[in-house]
Amino acid sequence: MGTKTKRAFETVYLDHEKLDLLKKLAKDTRIPRAVLAREAIDDLLAKHGMASSDSYDQLRTALKKARAIVVRYRGLATREALWRGKCDEALREIDEALEAVSAANN
Repeated sequence: MGTKTKRAFETVYLDHEKLDLLKKLAKDTRIPRAVLAREAIDDLLAKHGMASSDSYDQLRTALKKARAIVVRYRGLATREALWRGKCDEALREIDEALEAVSAANN
């Protein structure tokens, strides 16, 4: 997102409540509304597999790290059926999330 590109102007209608929330977010984070809107559009396009997104890349990286941690601790929990079951459950959920994020970018 940090690269300078030629931009086009687009008018977007928002519900008053959402506009107020966007203004508050911009004020609280000190990030201009236009930058926040572009980030949201980047994420939406990435979700539908039409572009990449820093947010989706960070999410994918975090999920892969979480998966590696769970795999490691699952091996340590071989005698504890409850913990092994919880690790298996976490692995299934992480794998589903990774699949969803990967499918969105393909």
